[in-house]
Amino acid sequence: MESKKSTLENLEVINSNYLDMKNNFNIILEKDLNYIINNCRGDLNYLSNKKVLYTGGGGFLGYYFTSAIQKWNCISFNKKISLTILDNFFIRVPKWLNKIKDKNIFIIKNNINNLNNSFFNKFDIIIHGASVASPSYYRKFPIETMEANVMGLWKILNSYKKLSIKKNKKKVLFFFSSSEVYGDPPSKYIPTNEDYNGNVSFVGPRACYDESKRFGETLVLNYAKKFKFKVKIARPFNNYGPGMDINDKRLIPDIIQNILKKKDIHIYSDGYPTRTFCYVADAIIGYIKLLTKGKNLSSYNIGSDQNEISVYNLAKLLKSISYKMINYKGKIIRKMSKDSDYLNDNPNRRKPDLKKSYKDLNFKSKILLKNGLHNTLHYFLNYKD
Repeated sequence: MESKKSTLENLEVINSNYLDMKNNFNIILEKDLNYIINNCRGDLNYLSNKKVLYTGGGGFLGYYFTSAIQKWNCISFNKKISLTILDNFFIRVPKWLNKIKDKNIFIIKNNINNLNNSFFNKFDIIIHGASVASPSYYRKFPIETMEANVMGLWKILNSYKKLSIKKNKKKVLFFFSSSEVYGDPPSKYIPTNEDYNGNVSFVGPRACYDESKRFGETLVLNYAKKFKFKVKIARPFNNYGPGMDINDKRLIPDIIQNILKKKDIHIYSDGYPTRTFCYVADAIIGYIKLLTKGKNLSSYNIGSDQNEISVYNLAKLLKSISYKMINYKGKIIRKMSKDSDYLNDNPNRRKPDLKKSYKDLNFKSKILLKNGLHNTLHYFLNYKD
């Protein structure tokens, strides 16, 4: 078992007082990628020489996943992973895509619904992450969100109908669901485990996302049982980190945007709702382990069960970190959002039960919130995308 000392050494935050700010994030990213690979060597070895499709891979989870695959392909000799990213780049085209220098990684800009069965059939593993995940955006584009979550998924599932059972048994579909399927659980169901059926509004402003993710799980399970391909389901809990879009209207990018503009931090609630946050490097380890070790036809929470924190205290923590890094001195101001639906159906608490993930996947997040926020702020300071 790894000692506490070595864990702290692996996860220590680089001191920005003695490192040039522009080089700092490159060092952080390199440490994160080494951390991912060191925790997933056997899993990445299993994925080697396989063809992987990642729909919606242009998002921030795709950034770290793709970077980890590129790093693996660089250090492994004859065990390359072929990765294809399919994305319509509905929100934006991220600049990190231009930095990929790996002949085994391919980028396709297209709508998933435009592609035929033969396209999907050539992949051994399909990771379906195509969606609109930011509440502000999916409330603004509910139909597009449901089309990605349901119709895009259905397109993939129908491709399995065209193959023989023998071929399907070698296929794996990894479905990115969401912790939103749980809705707003009563306190007795927090931490929330995978057996909780949810407390979700099916007509509220968030229903386009929540309910389509729930229906997506129903779809993949029933198709997999009938057509005999393997299915792994991930339920992410508040993943964050480098690669997030500064304009995607989620809590951490919103706060950091205020900080970068030297404005006061605005929080659009009373600040009492609480969350646990999982740094992206830990999350990617969880997803890779789920892909290779997760039980078929089963769902897993991927997140952090440590350091539950209120929205207000998260803002205080980011304010403290940014004061040390860039001498930020803004205030924290509570105010009402102009969006009347901003807080509707917003969960009061969100914290995963990770017993199943720890038992089956040997996954547990390790990176402290303050360290992850420090790294995230460095990313936004150096890569204004």
